[in-house]
Amino acid sequence: MKSKIISFILLILTVSAISSCLNDDSTDLVYYDDTAVTGFSLGDFKYNVTLKNSKGEDSIVTKTGTGSDYKIYIDQASRRIYNVDSLPVATDLKHLLVNVTTKNNGVAAIKRTTSDSIDVVSSTDSLDFSVPREIIVYSHSGVNNAKYTVNIVAHQLYPDSFQWNKIAIDSKIAKYKSVKALPFKGKMYILGSTETSAELLATDLSDGKNWEIVKPATGFSNEATMVTDGNVIVIADLGTTYYWDGEVLRTWIHFGSNGLDTSFSLVGYCGKELFAIAETGGIYVSYDDGCNWKADEIDADKALLPTDCINACSAATRTNKDISRIIMVGSNAKATSSALVWSKIVEQDSSHDLPWAYQEFSNGNEYKLPNMDNLSMTSYDGKLLVIGGEGKNGASVEPYGNIYVSEDCGITWHTDNSVFVIPTGFDANAATIVADGEGYIWIIAAGSGQIWRGGINKIIWEK
Repeated sequence: MKSKIISFILLILTVSAISSCLNDDSTDLVYYDDTAVTGFSLGDFKYNVTLKNSKGEDSIVTKTGTGSDYKIYIDQASRRIYNVDSLPVATDLKHLLVNVTTKNNGVAAIKRTTSDSIDVVSSTDSLDFSVPREIIVYSHSGVNNAKYTVNIVAHQLYPDSFQWNKIAIDSKIAKYKSVKALPFKGKMYILGSTETSAELLATDLSDGKNWEIVKPATGFSNEATMVTDGNVIVIADLGTTYYWDGEVLRTWIHFGSNGLDTSFSLVGYCGKELFAIAETGGIYVSYDDGCNWKADEIDADKALLPTDCINACSAATRTNKDISRIIMVGSNAKATSSALVWSKIVEQDSSHDLPWAYQEFSNGNEYKLPNMDNLSMTSYDGKLLVIGGEGKNGASVEPYGNIYVSEDCGITWHTDNSVFVIPTGFDANAATIVADGEGYIWIIAAGSGQIWRGGINKIIWEK
């Protein structure tokens, strides 16, 4: 059968050559011994999507994709043909239309999946590319041929879906009473606290299984707090600020002359400004990574400032990249069943900064952020995400049962987001949630030592 098809291909080449000569005054036939695939493109294709109807029921709808939107690459050195951008999930790879162009009018054929027989490739015949296929292009003279392996792939997961993976259980992390994590220069750092002290661990962002102790100039107490702006890590502990640039640990001892003569908890960075809350009350700002401080303005009673579980996230506003907003959440002994939420607008010229604003939840707001023990917050995909343990001051919550999501800068918080959910099997006495800037979210658990990493597929693919 194979010999018959090859003979048919040679016949096509001969007829093609004769036809070319009939349209030419020359009587000489020119045959070419060399050939190659010079172009490969996809025709329109079908794929399925799952939609919800008005009753919330799933239904499958077939859509048409535009093949020309997906570039096909030809590697002549390795004789490979492939697509870098995967086709949509649930693409019908068994019925694809392709157009193959060749050098010197060579004829392209495709090897069957069940035998060594071959078929001439036609742009009107659908072909099965659910498995790698071999395309053979025969030279105009029929003397030579070139073989290519074709791989056409589709996404296996939906772009907007989220997937968690438990990457490790670490015994060092399991012993901590609380944890704080942040990414810094290609690594994930953890400040883990016991009953009396704290230590700094690090792992590569691509790892997560192997953690090493980062030895500072001196030990930390269990009151230490940690933040980063991406260029430095700053750790505050009992009135001392440690400045960590990834290479050298530098220390400043704070006296009255630098504006803060008491213990304080770091809030976070917003642009070049670093914020802290003093043990005696009030918010302070530093423009030199914590060496010197001055009191910052607030628009409400400082008794409403958080004193524990302090977390903050900042980002440029959507309307003006030169203006940023920082959101702070936390708790204190006088807080109600709702967490305390503050925000501040920061401009490039600090003289134009607005005071810190207390974002009190309105009486009709049914989507308040609960007051939770070991509350932890991060920012991902333009949203604020919070997890926490047991409810405090009357808050009724399931410890680490939900991820609270805010899309309006902390005004409302929802747990009905189908994308952001606690991973199945998650176990923690205390935990931290943090986005690593590479498309992933990490949840790291004290007590169990579990380390989970996940993300929205579309964001991971873009990274």
